[in-house]
Amino acid sequence: MTELDAAAIRRGLSDATRERLETLEVFDTIGSTSTYLMENARPDAGRVHVALSEEQTAGRGRQNRHWVSTRGAGLYQSLAFAVASARADFSALTLALGVGAIRALERCGVTGVQVKWPNDLVAKDGKLAGMLTETRTVDGQLVVVAGIGVNIYMDEATRAASTSGWAQRGVALEHIVEDVPDRNELAAAMTDALTDVFADYEAQGFAPYADAWRAADWLRGRRISIESPAAKHTGIAAGVDDAGALRLDTETGRIAVASGSVWLHGAG
Repeated sequence: MTELDAAAIRRGLSDATRERLETLEVFDTIGSTSTYLMENARPDAGRVHVALSEEQTAGRGRQNRHWVSTRGAGLYQSLAFAVASARADFSALTLALGVGAIRALERCGVTGVQVKWPNDLVAKDGKLAGMLTETRTVDGQLVVVAGIGVNIYMDEATRAASTSGWAQRGVALEHIVEDVPDRNELAAAMTDALTDVFADYEAQGFAPYADAWRAADWLRGRRISIESPAAKHTGIAAGVDDAGALRLDTETGRIAVASGSVWLHGAG
């Protein structure tokens, strides 16, 4: 296992990312890289602040669910980016970031990864990674914080305990590739890819990512239920619309759901 090294990560960055990079920090232990950036990041417009950690003691996903962040077993990374204003399709940014994360993994030799609406990466029908996108306003500037946790190594006890309502169990890179990527290489690739998404999204929105997202859509054609505080819907997943909402074919017709938790029928 290679320890995270800020200098090594910086060397692996593209010239375009280096120009946008305001700060890159690597911690030994932290509560949550996303919480840290939500509380401390103040990048200038168009700039990115990156935080990584060997372990997290309070890693979290959507709806404050706990994200297991064992020392050295994953990539625990968050990026804060300052944007001029939120677009009409701003809610689909997480989906575009998912496409970016797949591209980062492909750059490191990891193929066959899919996306599960709205914020998970799937490999071999197991959860490989999760993403969380949050916003805050600092001195009138909108700052977006995107956190990603990628399972790189996972012992069998952790894997057996990581069952969910939509996948049999968690999965790690060690289960899907023979040569596990170096963590610094993966961190650089992820920083490049997500920074590119941030920069492109501000100008172009979800449209440039829609085809790639649909091609990698793991839910499409599956029978699911979507639960939100307002309602529960059941039907067949039918992709996403241009704003990133999940389309669902129900008994009464097709609907579009903007947010909610997905449960796969028949999952263990």
